[in-house]
Amino acid sequence: MPRSTNPFVSRIYFWWLIAPVLSAMLFPAFLTVQQLQITQHEADFAEETRQDVVAVNQTAARCFNDWFVENGILARSMSASSRADATGVVESSWLVRTLHDWFVKFWLFTYRCLWRWIAFWPLYVSGLLGIALPCLVDGMVARSKKRYDFGQYNPLAFGVSGRFFAIVIGWLFYVPMLPLPLTGALMASLFCAFGLFAWLTTANFQRGR
Repeated sequence: MPRSTNPFVSRIYFWWLIAPVLSAMLFPAFLTVQQLQITQHEADFAEETRQDVVAVNQTAARCFNDWFVENGILARSMSASSRADATGVVESSWLVRTLHDWFVKFWLFTYRCLWRWIAFWPLYVSGLLGIALPCLVDGMVARSKKRYDFGQYNPLAFGVSGRFFAIVIGWLFYVPMLPLPLTGALMASLFCAFGLFAWLTTANFQRGR
């Protein structure tokens, strides 16, 4: 698997690829069915963001059906354990029972991630345009002012903030996979952190020599 030598890209790469794959493997193995379901708190939060929860449910169900059910992916993944269940093997075989439970929870995990993306993508757009973009622009203005005033850029601030900025970019993609309910406080903290580190990074941006 190719690996980037750029530390900023490596952090984004981890949260966009490696962490989702590990989560898809481990969460169904260790979390309960209840922990992988959409909570009422999340549904209420979606309503607070002016989303029609019924429409979100219908869209998520339609997409899940089109992408995983109609093409037979879900059926093929469950066929072996379903046959074992019908013959009573699930009750006597720990391995088959564990595999069956893992697939059930894996598809619950997949559906919840899909539901979250559909429910909260307008919030992402609002957060990026309303918080992150102004911070980026203001950071570039601050950097230009430093150049005009012959001010010095802070390489330590750039290095530290750049690394945290890369982590927050990764979190933006990874958040729908979290095993915790998504709340307003969590999303607000994420976008505020994104804006803060975006400003610090652009204000102290340095080109490599």
